[in-house]
Amino acid sequence: MKLPTSDTASGNVVRLAPVRVSVVLPVLNEEACIDDALERLRAQTYTDIEVLVVDGGSTDATRSIVTRHATEDARVHLVNNPRRLQSAGLNEALEQARGEILVRVDGHSFVEDDYVENCVRILDQTGADVVGGRMVARPVDEPVARGVAIANEAVWGAGPAQFHRIGEAGPVDTVYLGTFLVDRLRSLGGWAEDVGVNEDYEMNLRIREAGGTVWFDPELGVGYRPRRTLQAVAKQYFRYGRSKATVMRRHPASTKLRQLIPTAVAPAGLVALLPVAQLSIPGGALVIRLTRLAIGAHGVGLAVAGQKSAESTRSGVAASAAAWLMHWTWSAGFWFGLLRPFPSAATIAAKH
Repeated sequence: MKLPTSDTASGNVVRLAPVRVSVVLPVLNEEACIDDALERLRAQTYTDIEVLVVDGGSTDATRSIVTRHATEDARVHLVNNPRRLQSAGLNEALEQARGEILVRVDGHSFVEDDYVENCVRILDQTGADVVGGRMVARPVDEPVARGVAIANEAVWGAGPAQFHRIGEAGPVDTVYLGTFLVDRLRSLGGWAEDVGVNEDYEMNLRIREAGGTVWFDPELGVGYRPRRTLQAVAKQYFRYGRSKATVMRRHPASTKLRQLIPTAVAPAGLVALLPVAQLSIPGGALVIRLTRLAIGAHGVGLAVAGQKSAESTRSGVAASAAAWLMHWTWSAGFWFGLLRPFPSAATIAAKH
């Protein structure tokens, strides 16, 4: 689907009829960030928008802040998400959206005032079904948060996905957040509500399987707040790993070798704990020693990479520790997810 455009005499492309955009923010307890996020969305240069804030049961001041913005600006709407999970919130918004394009933003996202305009333009120019850009860490002074941001942006940390760093524009497997054609989303039944926090990848996978294009453009940058504690990083990546296993169970043919390599980390840890002297399997002692050597090399490699990438020793240590936790907790979460798939939104809602 191409949006209505026309070539001018100068060769430039101009829009004949602006399309309405639904900006969607699934939120839960975002009082620290939601005010700024909504201020930025209300200041967008692309004005034909509605802002749907889908709340999954916040117990802080999130709802009152959104209500204040809705009172001040009729384009802002508070939507209830009784099934609580983020994917369910996206589907609630998709059902109510009046726009032809859906721009997904998080409640803690920071976007420039021309972000929506650029999303619509790039979607139009590329003819893609989905476009998205980079995760851009907000400047932070805390060494741990800075280290987490470094690890998020590094191949040796969060992995090779282009949206973690500046790359060339083009088709990709998935993008960060994303701008979607509403008709395409509805034709595919919306986001899956039983794949945990991996609903974006799973949706983009189905879009590609249906013949659509997912397009990355580094011009589209969305600011985010890095996790401030290593405990939060561990929890985040355990959930990522568990969700990835759930997606792989649903779409086994989509699995790639590069996605399987990190799954070996947790099993390697178990092998390394085996007592060499008591192992009677032929060659078992050698396997254990080589596994321990690989684990040690992995830790040393991350330590060196963290120091080379950081501005200070403290943030370098934090970057190495964050990357180490990302790998181990993601792998542990993956194997846990194979045994216990991520619960659906309906299951989660029933427990509350």
